[in-house]
Amino acid sequence: MHEFEVVDNGEKKRESLVGKVIAWRANGGRYAWPVRFSDGEVIVMQCEELATALARSYTLGFDITNTPE
Repeated sequence: MHEFEVVDNGEKKRESLVGKVIAWRANGGRYAWPVRFSDGEVIVMQCEELATALARSYTLGFDITNTPE
């Protein structure tokens, strides 16, 4: 789960979207994980950012071990 800023009827809001890790890759000696979110957007997360998103999702009751296609 990750928060995005969206515009709804001209008003800026924060919205949380569910995502799925689609790969991993080395990024300058560090690992990075591309994540596809439910709106189709893909962002690349670093380790700490991904860990924070996973912890938040788990705390909110999402099954972070398996996401059906």
